Amino acid sequence: MKYLRPENLYAVAERLWNVQIENRDALKLIVEMDSPTALFYLDPPYPASTRTDKNRYTCEMSDNDHRHLGELLLNLKGNIVLSGYQCTLYKELFEDNGWQRIDKNTMANGEIKRIESLWLPPHTAHGNLRLVNDVKTGAKIGIRLANYLQIKCVLNCRCKYLNY
Repeated sequence: MKYLRPENLYAVAERLWNVQIENRDALKLIVEMDSPTALFYLDPPYPASTRTDKNRYTCEMSDNDHRHLGELLLNLKGNIVLSGYQCTLYKELFEDNGWQRIDKNTMANGEIKRIESLWLPPHTAHGNLRLVNDVKTGAKIGIRLANYLQIKCVLNCRCKYLNY
C-alpha cells in the first residue's frame, strides 16, 4: 500500500485536488448528478447469493435494495459501469434489459479464483467500444473510464448509503 507512506502524501493530495467527496445517500446523489456527461462506476455490496461471506460489508444490501438500485440505474441518462458477480438477480435486472455483461477472471480475497462481471447499459457499451475492448483484454477499468468518456462527474458508489 504505497499511498499509506507519509512520503506519498503530496501525490495523494495532488490526485484528489479536484475531487469532491460526498458523504450522503448514494442513490439520492446519483439522481442529483445524473446527466448524459456523467459516469457512474458502481461497486455495491455484491448480492448475498454470490458470496460465501454473507456479512463482509459494513453496509449490506438486500435483494430488494439491489432491485431498487436496478430500477434507478435503468432510468439514468449518464454512463454506467456496475461491478458484481454473475447471478440470476442481475441477469433479470440488467441483462434482460439489454445491458452488456463483461466477465473477467480475478482473485477474491487474494486467493480464490472468481469471475467478476461488469454490466454496461447499451448507451455506455455502444458509445465506448474502445473502453469495452480494453476491459475485455485486461486493462485497468479505473484508469480507462475517465480516459474514454467526456465526463463531468465520476461517482464511485461502494455502498447503498454513504452516511455512516
